[in-house]
Amino acid sequence: ASRPGLDARPPPPQETPVFSETRLPASAYGWSPLRALSLGRWRYVEAPRPELYDLQADPGERRDLSRARPSELGRLRRVLLELLAGLRPRPPGPAPDPEAARAVRDLGYLSGASGSAGGRVDPKDGLAWLAELEAAKGALRDGRVSEARASLRALCARSPGNVPFLNQLAAAELEDGDPAAALRTLRQARDLNPRSEFAHLHLGQALRQLGRGDEARAAYERALELDPRAAQAWLALAEMARDAGRAADERGLLERAAA
Repeated sequence: ASRPGLDARPPPPQETPVFSETRLPASAYGWSPLRALSLGRWRYVEAPRPELYDLQADPGERRDLSRARPSELGRLRRVLLELLAGLRPRPPGPAPDPEAARAVRDLGYLSGASGSAGGRVDPKDGLAWLAELEAAKGALRDGRVSEARASLRALCARSPGNVPFLNQLAAAELEDGDPAAALRTLRQARDLNPRSEFAHLHLGQALRQLGRGDEARAAYERALELDPRAAQAWLALAEMARDAGRAADERGLLERAAA
């Protein structure tokens, strides 16, 4: 609906090409990254299954015209490739503020929840899988552990390299009383993204449950190397010292964590 003082018609097409991209599908889920080119009335989306939209007739981008207008699709793809060939990387900027960097890392953007290379899964397909992930997490919360585990195993098979899916599968395996399977799953997640403190933290939790204290301690310490403010890792190490009767070590760890 139009608002007072505003023109309800879509803006006129821009003849200057506009490039956009996101690597979030790759870094978060191990799927394909996305790139797009907007030129005139058209928008081309580069994906495993490319998309083409007429922004003038369809500003909501609901009708994919890639099959109906193959010549337009090819033209915009060529413009995109020419544009990319002319791009030059900027030199790195100053390091981010530590608190801002931590906030971004907590969202999974710095370490990359699934690494950074990306796969060939089209994010269009992956969106439906995220709904299945939420359903599996709900089943796990409700105590339907076998159902959750089966659903998560199927998701991991369809989306290999997806660290969030693997972490949830490991949680279901632990809840199902199968820490050995969880350990295998968590090692797979860690190997996909060895710079994720969360991967090492989850691995430490499984190793601790298996009674493999030295390996668990090493995993927690690696998590702290990546993020010295990972509170769960500090607390786990302190609890392990307490359980071993090393009160002085427990206090020392907690003091270091507070500092």
